[in-house]
Amino acid sequence: MALHLHKEALEPLRFLRAVLLLNKEGYPLLLDFLIHLPLPPFQGGYPAQPPPGPMGPPPQPSLQPTFTPGPPFHQTTPPIQPPAKSSGATTASGTQQRIDPTQIPRPLSRPDAITYVAKGPTLTMPPPANSKYICLDNGCASPRFIRPSLNHVPESKDLLQTSGLPLGVVVCPLAKLDPNELSVPLVDFGGTGPLRCTRCKAYVNCFTRFIQGGRMFACNICTMQNDTPRDYYCAVDQLGTRRDVADRMELARGSVEFVVPSVYSVRESAQQEIVVFALDVSVFAFQSNLVASVVAALPSVLETLQKSSPHAQFGLMTFDTAVHYYRLDQETISMVVCPDVDDPAAPVPARAWLLPVHSPNALEKIQELQDLIMTLFSNDAKNQSVSGAAVTSAVDSLLTSGGRVSVFHAGPPRLGVGKITKEEAASSYGTTKEVQLYAGRGVHAHYEELARLSAQSFISIDIISVANPYSDLAEYIY
Repeated sequence: MALHLHKEALEPLRFLRAVLLLNKEGYPLLLDFLIHLPLPPFQGGYPAQPPPGPMGPPPQPSLQPTFTPGPPFHQTTPPIQPPAKSSGATTASGTQQRIDPTQIPRPLSRPDAITYVAKGPTLTMPPPANSKYICLDNGCASPRFIRPSLNHVPESKDLLQTSGLPLGVVVCPLAKLDPNELSVPLVDFGGTGPLRCTRCKAYVNCFTRFIQGGRMFACNICTMQNDTPRDYYCAVDQLGTRRDVADRMELARGSVEFVVPSVYSVRESAQQEIVVFALDVSVFAFQSNLVASVVAALPSVLETLQKSSPHAQFGLMTFDTAVHYYRLDQETISMVVCPDVDDPAAPVPARAWLLPVHSPNALEKIQELQDLIMTLFSNDAKNQSVSGAAVTSAVDSLLTSGGRVSVFHAGPPRLGVGKITKEEAASSYGTTKEVQLYAGRGVHAHYEELARLSAQSFISIDIISVANPYSDLAEYIY
């Protein structure tokens, strides 16, 4: 049976609304607190106490219960109904949205910086990536440099598959530190290079264990026991900790930088700094103000390179339905066109279109190049671009020197090698074939080969995309 207590009977409690469920024997089954009911207002203060009277025994409370009369028995008390749940918000026009933005949970953000001490195995969670924090490196890498997708790694692969959570690590070795954080220490082992494991080549770190009185060290990656070099030996205490751990930054800090000898370098000589801009001059690039922005920034780029490196070189190439190079080794700048976009190659050697930034007339050349680009293409812009052919041609020109290519384009390539075809199968949406819409549409082979060739030639490629026409994710999968 269910006994519904009336509001008048619960009024003295002020803070409780309840439904007491009794079984047929009269014992309570459930006491359900209905917190959604409005509470009576609290008038404040406490009831006044009666003035003290003559000394005597305190008054005894009455043992007779006091009941508040309810409605007559012939009337049926309606059960208490909870308030209706709203599935969304109502806009000003009266239409109801499916999702109420005000009810979406969001992570709390603190205005002050969090102090996080990074040390060995601990139950302390790292601060969120979007929060402001100061990390103290006490034997573990800062989450600015390395951050896993899971704070706790599952014990087995089966458990990871059962959970359905992705496991990965985001590594940013050149992340910017907070001004209040200590800089990454620089460790120099001399001509022999840093101490490493003889089997897995792992570097010595703060988790390396020194055993047998410090004469050997156990790799924390593959557990291989290695001999400690004579010049690196130090006694250990009863816990196995080296006594010079405070003086060895590689053993005390989680993030360090090693000075390595020339044997670690693949190239025989230092690479010359070469920066190349590949600029889209199609009609969409002009509409998005991409061309004007990049051209206006050329003098600032030249000034930055002059300050950063004494032997830096800068080059600019443009593309629309063809790839254009500009010879800067002549008194007057001339344009060289590469019309074959299906099998592009560099039409001129690199020394002809790369400008040494410290040449006496470098700024005059850049200013002349600015006027030339705006004059040639502002009134005769094409509606197609061959960014894939432009990148391929730039890599071909920098094979022997290496460098950095920054591509500024306003849409995916529609012509030439590496072109992205705009095909859409509407029947695939909502089916298992929908994933094929984002699979790159058959251009992976070309770009994979281009990436391999670029890595072997020490060429890095940055793509800055300002898409003006409609584009989907599959068109930028390359």
